Amino acid sequence: MLFALVGGAAVVAGCSPSPASQPREVQPNPGIVSIGRPTASRPFRDQRGGTLEMEASAVGKPRSPGFRLAVLRAPGADARDLCVATAAVGIGRGEANSACDVRVPKRAAVFAMPPGVPDRLGPEPTVVAGIAPSDISRIAVSGPGGHWRLPLSTHRAFLVLYAHGVRGSVRVIAYRRGGGSFTRTFSLPLSRHTNRRPSHPHRRRGAVFDDEVGESILQRSYTTIVRDFGSPAALDRERGSRCAYYQVVGQGAIGWRFCFAGTGRMISASGSQHLPS
Repeated sequence: MLFALVGGAAVVAGCSPSPASQPREVQPNPGIVSIGRPTASRPFRDQRGGTLEMEASAVGKPRSPGFRLAVLRAPGADARDLCVATAAVGIGRGEANSACDVRVPKRAAVFAMPPGVPDRLGPEPTVVAGIAPSDISRIAVSGPGGHWRLPLSTHRAFLVLYAHGVRGSVRVIAYRRGGGSFTRTFSLPLSRHTNRRPSHPHRRRGAVFDDEVGESILQRSYTTIVRDFGSPAALDRERGSRCAYYQVVGQGAIGWRFCFAGTGRMISASGSQHLPS
């Protein structure tokens, strides 16, 4: 699973540096980093739908596989949901890793992960990917190997691979239209905490993220669900119980229904549910 980077990462907002202060771009060293390039858009045959839009070549010594990126768009999805999927060249699309964030004005959605690669394809790289909304004029990355302005795809996605074993600080810089910038900083290799506990600082009312709901959800109460996820998108009552509905970010009109006894104890959790009309 791809993770939105905030926990364990520094976030800085400020003024755009002058052109003279920009680091000089150098040719990417394929032993360290691979910069994704836009491709001709074509359908990505995922249950949510979307388009394949970028590809990054193999990286590192020994070589990690190249990766492809798709921008996902489920029918009926909220316009604020920003979702991508990445898959190593040589594996099926059903094995792609996906991640979503909620659009925040003047900020890019940035994801990073060690993606998990079959041994036969080589060591796993670190994948950095994301989407730049229209109020972001350009994206740059600065880290091991150099500094680059990143190409953007048809739907303004970007993709970078860092070779397995590379160490150092990485900054993803989003330059805002009209001035100013937003920077997300993290360290390679990614920490175990970042990998184990993805954080979702950007939320919208009545929605949860797909990786937030597991078997342990049944141990939660109505109070803790609302505390952690916010108010539900809909709430209904029947036979002394109440059921809260939450959409899943990036998955359109379907989501989760959590039902609670009169005491607030959860008694059931059902996925792939449509919101009541």
